Amino acid sequence: MIERETGKGFTMHTIKLDVIDTCPKTDGKDVFLISDNLSGFVERAHIVPQDNPNRKQCTEKESWTGKQSYDTALNYARNGDLSGVPASDAFLSRFESLHAARPAWARVADVIGSSAIISAAINGHPLSMRRRVRVASENAPLAVCVDLVSSGGIDAKILRKRGALILALVRALSALRPVELWCGGSSLPFDQEDTFHVWWRMDTSPLDLARAAHVMTSPAFSRGLLYGVVSDAAKSFSGLRWPYNNHYWSRANMRPVLSRVIGSGDMLCIAAPHAADRLVDEPEAWFSDMLKQYGGLDDEA
Repeated sequence: MIERETGKGFTMHTIKLDVIDTCPKTDGKDVFLISDNLSGFVERAHIVPQDNPNRKQCTEKESWTGKQSYDTALNYARNGDLSGVPASDAFLSRFESLHAARPAWARVADVIGSSAIISAAINGHPLSMRRRVRVASENAPLAVCVDLVSSGGIDAKILRKRGALILALVRALSALRPVELWCGGSSLPFDQEDTFHVWWRMDTSPLDLARAAHVMTSPAFSRGLLYGVVSDAAKSFSGLRWPYNNHYWSRANMRPVLSRVIGSGDMLCIAAPHAADRLVDEPEAWFSDMLKQYGGLDDEA
């Protein structure tokens, strides 16, 4: 079932599907709310009622949402906020020496090089030598899907740090191959059987850095705007649980669940953070592994 929700300045598509075969929770559906752009999600967040619990608790006094109000988070989501960019820049600089985000190797024909192209040399062609150069990867587009939901016990400072690291990775990967960035989150309301998935596509051609930084690093955006839209779409005021009430299964199966509506042959799914989070505990190793796996980097100097 596919429906379209429209309002002033936004369109979101609602898609209701059966859960995938291996899902441990069989008494509910998957409900996807999808927007082709951030603006669609932001305007949907704008109409969340003032008495929505997630909207009400998102204030300048609430440390859990980063001491930023719901309306301020809305404004930054529309117009951008560069305050999260320096931390992302710092990660990029820090990891450059560990694993520079450089293009892949390729062999090209040239007048000089390390080995001869025999057929070209016999025919007197001037480009008769092979030379290794760095070139932009010709890999297929990569869909990066970032779940912004988080465990309630995670401090807002950790969310900011984690978001800056993910943004740095997206920027590094974008220098190597086409990247399609999707942000959002998935959750099961306490009084519902259906799991709700709210996702939107970010602008990446070029990357809208000011708005992407806000989306990735603002606890008010994730715990205020995103949670508010999820609970309002579900018509639920009783709180949110992990998808399918099973955090381990939902993390491990994020790709097969999302790939039904966010189609891509190559996907990097970054699951919601929990108590043990490699992105926070081992940032260098995680960043390097992701570049190797999804950036197609050649380690040879």
